[in-house]
Amino acid sequence: MVAALVLVSPAVRSQLIEGGAKRFKHAFVDEQTGKRTMLLTGGSATNISNEELLIGDGVRLQFFDDTGKTNLEVASAACIYNLKIESVASTNRLEASSGSGQFSLEGDGFEYARANGSLTISNHVHATIQKDLLQSPSQMATTSSSAQSAGRTEAAPATNQLLHIFSDRMRYQSNLAVFEHNVRVEDPQGKMTCSALAVAFSERSPSDESRRIESIVARQQVVIDSDQVHASGDQATYRQATEAIELTGNPAWRLRQYEGRAEELVVNRRTREFHARRNVEMTLPPGSIRQSGSLLPESSSETTAAAAEGQPAQVRAGDFEFKPDVTDTNFNLAVFRDNVRVNSGNGNLDCELMTIMSSVQSNRTESVVAERSVVMEQGDIRVTGAKAVYTATNELVEVTGNPEWKMSQREGTSEVLAFDLKNRAYHAARNVRTRLPPGALGASTWLRSGSAARTNAAASGTSTDPPKPIEVASDDFELKPDAANTNLSLATYRGHVRVSEPERMNLTSEELTVTGKMSSGTNQVEGAVAEGNVDLVVREAGGEKRAQGDKAVYTAGNSEVVLTRPNGVKFVVADAEGVIEGSGSKAVYTGAPEILELSGNNPVLTAGAGKVRLNPESLKKKAAPALPKS
Repeated sequence: MVAALVLVSPAVRSQLIEGGAKRFKHAFVDEQTGKRTMLLTGGSATNISNEELLIGDGVRLQFFDDTGKTNLEVASAACIYNLKIESVASTNRLEASSGSGQFSLEGDGFEYARANGSLTISNHVHATIQKDLLQSPSQMATTSSSAQSAGRTEAAPATNQLLHIFSDRMRYQSNLAVFEHNVRVEDPQGKMTCSALAVAFSERSPSDESRRIESIVARQQVVIDSDQVHASGDQATYRQATEAIELTGNPAWRLRQYEGRAEELVVNRRTREFHARRNVEMTLPPGSIRQSGSLLPESSSETTAAAAEGQPAQVRAGDFEFKPDVTDTNFNLAVFRDNVRVNSGNGNLDCELMTIMSSVQSNRTESVVAERSVVMEQGDIRVTGAKAVYTATNELVEVTGNPEWKMSQREGTSEVLAFDLKNRAYHAARNVRTRLPPGALGASTWLRSGSAARTNAAASGTSTDPPKPIEVASDDFELKPDAANTNLSLATYRGHVRVSEPERMNLTSEELTVTGKMSSGTNQVEGAVAEGNVDLVVREAGGEKRAQGDKAVYTAGNSEVVLTRPNGVKFVVADAEGVIEGSGSKAVYTGAPEILELSGNNPVLTAGAGKVRLNPESLKKKAAPALPKS
């Protein structure tokens, strides 16, 4: 028996061992470079055919990189070495590890082929990777420096720092390990399944003796479960440089209570950041954008139904990002960008950027911010602006950036528009301009006479001329339910109020409050009150009326206007028959029948044709009126 046998060159590959040998060793050499690629050693070698040797008593395969350093060491009980094709095969169990010991393998059955330099493990593959292989040298140095500065010594890697890969089959070649069939990856942060997984190792550099993992690519039927993320797609790529997993090929996901799909998905498990790109489609749970799914106020019946059922929201966008709030880690931010469109069934929201802030613990929405080209629609309500901010704690929505709104037949503009969603109210501030439908200040124009007061006929032209919208300008406007009667609403205009009903009426005052049913599609005015430097001008086909005072109260039921001012009201009627002027502390005008009553201290009336009479009761103990002017 030969005591030892070493095969080192192609010339001796076909030589057979007569009898047997101890301490077998054979080097596989790259014929072009002359460098060793693998060294096969065993405790014994025996001929089993004209082409094959049985290597037993402990087999070791040692793989080398281009620098001659060990990449992988494989150990098994025995193997068959085919001298003709230069392959090594075994049905025995295999155990392997990298030179640094940070990457290890085990499995049943293996084969090495010199022709392509690959090692294949046939069954029950289990690979273990220490997590610091996924870090760059600079990251490792930072971690070490931090530990030293803290005065502590880093312990050896614990089991929770390991990445486990299981598969039915694996191929290893140079700097690439490919796992195939029923691949499963597990670590403390979650797990992943796929049909194939490729692990690419970096080349050694002069400053870093150990090889590190450059990328991990999973293909076909990829499913990732990590913390509160469930994602699937055709391919997932982990890149060491970004420490993120990129999922492509129709990726879909469930993130906490969010569900969606896009063309590409990036998950950073270390920073808990989640990024979807291109053609994002998502479903947000009820409560993500309020319980109703809309940032506009509903009627009381709509509010009750929405609160009971809740409305999920469908979102489309060009980009979506979910990440912790860097200013407060108790909150998460969900950021939608580029052509954002939200549809909840109750309404729509369009913008270029939408940010939802939610609490980490409960996932409760704290705020929603929509920015750039904001359009909100619900039924016959439409609101536009540059920015809309919803705050959950007080159920308020504030729209800025020259907001405009249209609510049924009512529309307006201002610098700021705010909705109190809880109380079904809204408030416009600064440079408020509104357009109201005809009749929004009463069934008839104030101070209209006789039949005109009852029919609201046109003031000029023919009776078929359609009435025109009413325009109101003010510093401030508020619409809210009437506290005394929740079936009614109060519309209050404040600051430099100017009302124009073209060709019919002009009104200026410091404040104007209109009471009535002003819900969507409804226009039933009960009355109105104008206060502060009231100046009212009404034009009719036959003339004009003008009233001035501190306060004017209009009652829709009888078209009555009550005008008061402590130092005297003024009332002027001009028509074809002449001019009638009156003054007093109070003036009461009733359109049908057409009566003007003046009362108070020393009321004075100057009339032409006597169409206006004074209230005898109010004139008791008062001076007689002046005679009409001739």
